[in-house]
Amino acid sequence: MTELQFKRNPFTVMQLAEALHRDGPASVQVLTARMAPRPGHREAHLHSVPTLVVCLAGMVRITSVHGDIDLTAGNCLVIAPGAWHHHTPVRPGSVGFGQGLMEPYSDAEFYDDDQLSLLRLPIEPSRTLLRRLVAEADPVLRCEAAGQLLGQLFGHTAIPDTMVPALRRMTAFIWGNLHRPATAADVLAASGISPRQAYRVFKDHFGKTPKQVLLHAHLQLAEEFLNEGYTVGAAAAASGFSGRADLTRAWRRAHGAPPTERDERR
Repeated sequence: MTELQFKRNPFTVMQLAEALHRDGPASVQVLTARMAPRPGHREAHLHSVPTLVVCLAGMVRITSVHGDIDLTAGNCLVIAPGAWHHHTPVRPGSVGFGQGLMEPYSDAEFYDDDQLSLLRLPIEPSRTLLRRLVAEADPVLRCEAAGQLLGQLFGHTAIPDTMVPALRRMTAFIWGNLHRPATAADVLAASGISPRQAYRVFKDHFGKTPKQVLLHAHLQLAEEFLNEGYTVGAAAAASGFSGRADLTRAWRRAHGAPPTERDERR
């Protein structure tokens, strides 16, 4: 794919990523939901899918209720679903890479303090590798999985992705409000354009309606909390459902059984 030249840095970010893929990450930390509960006073959000954060140059900082996690060049952090965190502004001279899941593809981005370049990658093996990173206890095997994720950037499968501002505002709203019972109308209102235009932009990009994407994300997040040992009521409250009954209804429609009878997949 085309080299990505950042204006404020005298190198291509793909060269940095390729070097890290070749040499392997120095370390891969994991931030889980249990390790990072909701902070009482800090700006923060949570994801419903695993996310990999990589520092390619300088320093990238992620904050949680327990303080700062400073990643220097070659170090990675896996943010598990349900882990509250905040991405602090990138310092001049620093470059980061992030990859998550935004079905039907895996979304990735290179960024510094001035520029953002978005990419799309196939959903597999990205999804399998990201889940493996969360579950893997062996630090060597975690580094191998992170290296494999980076390797996808050089297999001619990564393509540039362009998100119009309205779509970016809607997706940011979804990820910033998974902990509360937001509606599809709320998502469309966050676009800054008319609801009809916003709906068309969203559906054209994701192939699903805002309601479908929002519900799927809430259910993914609820599953993570249930796997962490939360009760159904506590999982509902933490993942944006109005209560236990609301989560149970949605879960039954999606899976054909209540969450108390779910298959344990961990």
